[in-house]
Amino acid sequence: IELGNTDILYHLGELLYFESSENERAECLPLLEKAVLNQDEAAEALLGIIYVKGDLQTNNRQRGIDLLPRSAEHGDSQGARLLAEAYLNQLDGSEQVVPYDISKASKYFAIAVENGEDSHKALYYAGPAYFYGEGVPKNLEKARKCIEALIDDAYVPGEKVFDLLGCMCFEGVGGQVDYALGEKALRKAIESDDTEISLEAM
Repeated sequence: IELGNTDILYHLGELLYFESSENERAECLPLLEKAVLNQDEAAEALLGIIYVKGDLQTNNRQRGIDLLPRSAEHGDSQGARLLAEAYLNQLDGSEQVVPYDISKASKYFAIAVENGEDSHKALYYAGPAYFYGEGVPKNLEKARKCIEALIDDAYVPGEKVFDLLGCMCFEGVGGQVDYALGEKALRKAIESDDTEISLEAM
């Protein structure tokens, strides 16, 4: 770096953050900021995550919110997932810098899934995002695949997605007609605590 090689700013910052002692970790911040000025995508992601999580005693979540969309668009799944959780106000302090916005959360969960994220929460929000084209290009095949991945899982924050999946399976939307899976999905939706969803599924 002293000889002018700015390409390794990120690598030194990363080493300091992950491998150094607690007292030295904060030294990564100015290095990562310089790397961001050089449009280093990896630095955008790591620095955004540090700021959004309030790590290293930083108190600049707004800076993290500014950095993470760029890292998400560059294919960083963790950055996209954290940004989505921020828009759901599920990160400590995120409600102070961004309003609750399920549309933006769904968009960034879909971007995270596109780049390898397979958590239940991401799939749950990405499925409808792909189905309705909410923040991402409409893709019925991806929508069905996301929701199908949740069908046998105990973790479901709501059953509306299964109502949607049931209709897709019966009508052959996003894949082949599958009456067995369609019935299974609708029966799960019927169990919903939301009366409107339950009646619609019936």
